[in-house]
Amino acid sequence: MRRLGKEKLGEYVSRVIKQKQLKLRDVERRAGGEITNGYVSGIINNRIKNVSLEKLKALAHGLEVDVHELFKAAMDEPRPLADEVSSYSQPDVLWLLGMMREIATTPELLKILHELVQMAPQDREMVIRVVESIGKSKRTPRRASGRRRA
Repeated sequence: MRRLGKEKLGEYVSRVIKQKQLKLRDVERRAGGEITNGYVSGIINNRIKNVSLEKLKALAHGLEVDVHELFKAAMDEPRPLADEVSSYSQPDVLWLLGMMREIATTPELLKILHELVQMAPQDREMVIRVVESIGKSKRTPRRASGRRRA
């Protein structure tokens, strides 16, 4: 479901909806109609980027999440997901269950986790840095090289 990396508003909303097994209409209903399911869909699909304070409050109410956590995801510079998870006073149980389900149903992830558990803590830190570096390089747009100019 989630990988270590950065989580923006649309990703945060999508994750919470999946974790709570909601439909977009459920979010609209829980928010008392203050935000429409189409607007929520626009946030998830990054069609709507400048969300007002009132809409963020309505969205938090509709998702039944802490408004401050939603605001953090809405900031221009998203926090690393690993930091977000470690900042919880109690683990996000639904996120954890989703991760466990994904690991249990994906043989490659299960193998990676098995290897990580057997590693020394300093080796795990090195693996985290390598994985984060790979993820960052995949998200960074690359310039086309070798293009012919007319």
